[in-house]
Amino acid sequence: MKSPEIIIKTIGTFKGPIAEVCCDEVVVFEGQSALDLIINVSYETDTEKMVIDKEMIAEEFFDLDTGLAEEVLQKSVNYQIKIAICGDFSAYDRQSFKRFAEENNQDAYFFFAESLEEAIKKLEEI
Repeated sequence: MKSPEIIIKTIGTFKGPIAEVCCDEVVVFEGQSALDLIINVSYETDTEKMVIDKEMIAEEFFDLDTGLAEEVLQKSVNYQIKIAICGDFSAYDRQSFKRFAEENNQDAYFFFAESLEEAIKKLEEI
């Protein structure tokens, strides 16, 4: 099985670099794949902040019963990588996910943004 081609762009900001992770495929589908991505981004960019599009994350992430979202969140905290997930989340109307997103949007490690611009702006603030 061929590994997906992941492109990591570094966005320079006044408060340091932010890594924008780009791929046309799902790259986060379980805890180990999230950890691999976190380590690769940290190593390649020497930054503690990254943006990932929601399309690169398995749908199971958005069903909190699977535990994937909490596992990714825990990896983010453990490895001190701030992660912004950007995209349209309106299709996820389960109350539990909405609460999870609202709670994490107050956090400094892991949050959801509607656009790349919004994600970068918030990452610059933390």
